[in-house]
Amino acid sequence: MRAGLVLGPVAAVILLAGCASAPASDEARRSAPQHRTASGVIASPSGDVSARFEAEVLIPATQLDGEGAASPVATVEFFDFTLPYDRVSVGGSLYPRGDDECFDAALRSGGGEIVPDAAGSASAKLPFDAEGYELYELVLHLNYTQVDPGTTGCMEPVVARAPLAWEESVRE
Repeated sequence: MRAGLVLGPVAAVILLAGCASAPASDEARRSAPQHRTASGVIASPSGDVSARFEAEVLIPATQLDGEGAASPVATVEFFDFTLPYDRVSVGGSLYPRGDDECFDAALRSGGGEIVPDAAGSASAKLPFDAEGYELYELVLHLNYTQVDPGTTGCMEPVVARAPLAWEESVRE
């Protein structure tokens, strides 16, 4: 509304009144920021890794990627972590991968390593989309420094996963 204030208080009132009385067009709804959220529990099949999580993303993006382009970023908050490791890496599958045991194969999104605090909380940010795909699944995995290459067939074994069911709302 700064543009309205530059024009003067009367123009600002007219602009506000005009926005309030006219229904938003389909075009305006499509271009309005979309807020997506997902929540659930991520757990390993054995149950030794688990956490509750809440994820959110705002589209269109407000953050710039390394190349200066706007790219949506998902923020994930973890709670009540149970973890037999000192750290774990966060990532996301960009399409269904089934029970794939290796995170280091296929199209994916990486969010770096996290170390839960004493209360079992941690947070991560990771790219929301790439090459026409959106985050489909949240993945916790080990990185290559945490595994013995002779005992596993991959460099980044998956330790827990959870599908993401995104709910969408429009911010006006």
